[in-house]
Amino acid sequence: MNNLHKTIAGLSDSELDKLADLLVEQSTDKASRLATVIGWGLQDKHRREETMLKMTNEINGTHLQGKFIMPYEALIIALGQPHYKFDNFDDIENKIDVEWSFELPSGLIATVYNWKDGKAYLGHQGTPVEQITSWHVGGHQMDAMHEIVDIINLKLEEAGYELNGGNHGI
Repeated sequence: MNNLHKTIAGLSDSELDKLADLLVEQSTDKASRLATVIGWGLQDKHRREETMLKMTNEINGTHLQGKFIMPYEALIIALGQPHYKFDNFDDIENKIDVEWSFELPSGLIATVYNWKDGKAYLGHQGTPVEQITSWHVGGHQMDAMHEIVDIINLKLEEAGYELNGGNHGI
């Protein structure tokens, strides 16, 4: 496969066109199959690039852009472990228990976090993180909210995760 990669990479556009014409002439079925597989590969590559998230600490000035409902376990599947997890319940009152902070493919910044409903803020009466379902999205503009929710939904779909009732999100 490595030699094939080198051969294809070294072909000019006109040589690729001639190769495609030859394949169509020799075996329409195989040419059709190859076109289908290439189409799928391009869609998958585009989808991966569209859903790439880069962790960031550059969240100054972000503020609430919207809210959505989703189980914590679904966020773990879509976003991985939280970037910030509050774990000191002794002295400090904190308004969030967990937070994810990303630079989105568009360059926008988005944060996903709980707000004043967990043990960090309410102490022992607070909801355990694993049971939190109400999430806030922070950013500098509303587009960050839409983009991060779309990415979460795409990642859950790719993982085969189905939300109960299908009525979660914005």
